[in-house]
Amino acid sequence: MQFYPFTIPSFVNSLFPNLEWRIKNPVGRQIFLTFDDGPQPEVTQWVLKTLKEHNALGTFFMVGENIIKRPEIMQEVKAAGHAIGNHTHRHNSGYSSKLSDYIMEVKECQKYTQTNLFRPPYGRIRTNQIKALKDDYQIIMWNQL
Repeated sequence: MQFYPFTIPSFVNSLFPNLEWRIKNPVGRQIFLTFDDGPQPEVTQWVLKTLKEHNALGTFFMVGENIIKRPEIMQEVKAAGHAIGNHTHRHNSGYSSKLSDYIMEVKECQKYTQTNLFRPPYGRIRTNQIKALKDDYQIIMWNQL
């Protein structure tokens, strides 16, 4: 499990206006909890249990290969009312992938996630990949307050 102990500098947000760095809630302050790289045995079940104890929901950005290995865990996540996001099929970095290969990875994962939410693995995505995905996906990055 990775933890990024920093806040993304605000100028980065302005460089990539098609990416979601912070979602404004008209009702007031709200925290969006997201979890990447699953579904994973033990870790995902622990997160589900903890969220249930706090009556909280999250968004789970899942890797296609992991869904194939553990479809029952994905079903547990969905049954508990959590959102599912696409995190590519093999968790490839956008920086080291050709456009066609990256889009294929996203589409392959989409067969299992069937969502319009996408988070690039490692937060690494190229401008041409953003352009290719932005019409079909809400590209969700992260930030910490």
